[in-house]
Amino acid sequence: MTNRQIGQIAAVSASGLTATVKIQKTTMCSHGSCSHRLLPEAGQEILVEAENPIGAAVGDFVEISFETRAALWAAFAVYVLPIVIGLVFYVLAEILSSSYPWVWAMVFASATLALGLYWGNQLQGQCTITRSVDGSVLNQAGQDACVGCPFR
Repeated sequence: MTNRQIGQIAAVSASGLTATVKIQKTTMCSHGSCSHRLLPEAGQEILVEAENPIGAAVGDFVEISFETRAALWAAFAVYVLPIVIGLVFYVLAEILSSSYPWVWAMVFASATLALGLYWGNQLQGQCTITRSVDGSVLNQAGQDACVGCPFR
């Protein structure tokens, strides 16, 4: 799944191949009642390193794209997989008439959680600047986000 966000170039590397993009966190709906938010905690700014294939300069407004699939898999590995693994090993220990099957379940669930956290911390976000945009598009983006909103 690819997401797109608009930001402003804050810095460009000496080689020009990467840039630091300043993004304003906003809710996807100006009403604040929609649950579909790309970047929660509206009003804060974040700095993102992105590949700069278009050669954007400091101060330019650009659109960046980034993959969310790896982050979703990491969330699955941290929140869902330990529960599933714990239940599987509990049932397996129970079938094998092991003493204290809950201990086995906790050990394997904890190990799965630790691996998921380690994997999640190793993720590197791959952001790419896709195109240059007009600065006025920032105000329009907030209004367009309400298209299809039931509270509009």
